[in-house]
Amino acid sequence: MLTVFPGKLWNNRRHQYTLVNGRLVSSPLVSGVLNEALRGPGGHPLFLCAITLPASSVDVNAHPTKKEVRFRHAETVRRAVLSALALIPGERARGLSAASRAVAASYRIDAPSVQAALELSAPPPDTPRELSAQRETWTDPVPIMQINNSYLVTASGGGLLVVDQHAAHERVIFEQILQAMKGAAAAGRQQLLLPEILQLDKDETTIAELYGPLIIQAGFDIRFSGDTLEIHSVPMGVYRGAEAVREILTAFSRGGDASFSQQEVLAAATACKGSVTFGQKLSREEIRQLFHGLFSTNDPFHCPHGRPTLVEITFDEMEKRFGR
Repeated sequence: MLTVFPGKLWNNRRHQYTLVNGRLVSSPLVSGVLNEALRGPGGHPLFLCAITLPASSVDVNAHPTKKEVRFRHAETVRRAVLSALALIPGERARGLSAASRAVAASYRIDAPSVQAALELSAPPPDTPRELSAQRETWTDPVPIMQINNSYLVTASGGGLLVVDQHAAHERVIFEQILQAMKGAAAAGRQQLLLPEILQLDKDETTIAELYGPLIIQAGFDIRFSGDTLEIHSVPMGVYRGAEAVREILTAFSRGGDASFSQQEVLAAATACKGSVTFGQKLSREEIRQLFHGLFSTNDPFHCPHGRPTLVEITFDEMEKRFGR
């Protein structure tokens, strides 16, 4: 998956992100190909390039701090990235910079050929012992910490990356529910130990009955009994199911965002009230899942309502603050 936002350019490459198997890393090969293609006289655009391939095809020990990775089949990866750019086919990448300057304010390319190319050159399946060794070796290049029970902080190539955990989880839940409702993914559910109960007024009951099938399609198991609504399960990853359903009903009663479809209104409302909150302590595994889950979304840089999910504090900024 390759996402490029060329609408704003910078004089450096610190707004460029490469993910391999869901982990934020540095790859001279990938960044080199993309910068050759996308750079222009105005500077460098923001991009996110996510690559999925067998763990045995990645060397995570290429750099002492494990920030940089190397590929066993480097030429295959290079060709796959060029295919995703969809600018010039073939072996040579002439004119990519000129072609890239003709793109619109932003665009996104999902290229099936990327994954196909990698799979065609993948080595034979690993033995269980090899897989076990890879799991032990393939760790996060740098630690991801939760600060003030509200922010996820880690090192990036240019400084510190600070993620707003609520906004990040909103983006993850929003896209997860949209995919379920559009049939792109199964609507995974988590069963509640005890049903959550909502007492509805007349208007809420009407809205709930009208949009009930859509709510169920999103992954909720809801059941009606007069003006009582029972919630027996919620979509995977959703917290506070009753608050989420109440927000869905409120969003539909006020008409929702005019620029959103009904599915997007429901997904955004669920994400708003069903995501982790500011001040909510997360386990180590929850931190990792949220961080890597964010960078697996279509737009990891914004919550469903457009608010930033992350900021980067550069080394230059820190050096100025310390008077260096």
